[in-house]
Amino acid sequence: MPNAIIRVSKKAAIYRGFTITKSPRTPVRPRNLYGISKEGVYYGCEFAAAEAMRFIDRLYAERSMRNV
Repeated sequence: MPNAIIRVSKKAAIYRGFTITKSPRTPVRPRNLYGISKEGVYYGCEFAAAEAMRFIDRLYAERSMRNV
């Protein structure tokens, strides 16, 4: 079963235990940013929610490779 994204609010979602927070566009930054964090640790940001989810999937893949 694929992992689901759970919408917590208009600007936040949970995916595989990570919080994806949407930052609004600004005149300086005309694109939305999606910040990635878990348990107070900030992992960076992406320009699309799908990219943020792909980043989290890569973190899980790297972790499972280390545990083999």
